[in-house]
Amino acid sequence: MSGLSITKYFPFTRMKIIKQNVHHEDASSALIYIEPDMRYSPLCHECGSKAATVHSKNHIRLIRDLNMANAQVFLQVRDRKIWCNNCRGVRVEWMSFADAGQRVTNRLARYIHGLCKMLTVKDVAEHLDIDHPAVRAFARQLRYFEYGIINHADYPIGTSMLEGINNKINVIKRKAYGFHDDRYFILKVKQAYAA
Repeated sequence: MSGLSITKYFPFTRMKIIKQNVHHEDASSALIYIEPDMRYSPLCHECGSKAATVHSKNHIRLIRDLNMANAQVFLQVRDRKIWCNNCRGVRVEWMSFADAGQRVTNRLARYIHGLCKMLTVKDVAEHLDIDHPAVRAFARQLRYFEYGIINHADYPIGTSMLEGINNKINVIKRKAYGFHDDRYFILKVKQAYAA
């Protein structure tokens, strides 16, 4: 058995690699088993807040990652569904390397995006061994959201802070129902964020 490890090529936060399998005959594919690191509290993928409780565990997702040499890499991710108090519902745990409904990692998505700028969709599909309609749909979706995706990759800032501020202002507004003094309401909002 080899002592080589490919885990350093997968620096995913809040997750740990359990084991790895490489198809030995022709090394055409690799399967990496990943599960949440229990040292961290799970985060909601929508608002980014810490989860109140874990709703359910052991949901298995297969996510495609960048190729290593000629081998296709797949991540078998065991994720958790959580209860988020801010969103008031069950959500999937946040993962740094893939969004909730995505079947490819963010770095593979950026790679496909870059290839689609230089090659035809058919060439990209053949190069990555992905079916042609999937790449076409992916490229069309990327073109539509290109500015936002690139901006988020450069500046990974979410709207969770803004949503929290809006929520706090709405609570103050509900408590102040019936008062007709707008200046008092503005002072209460400023007071909430003075500390």
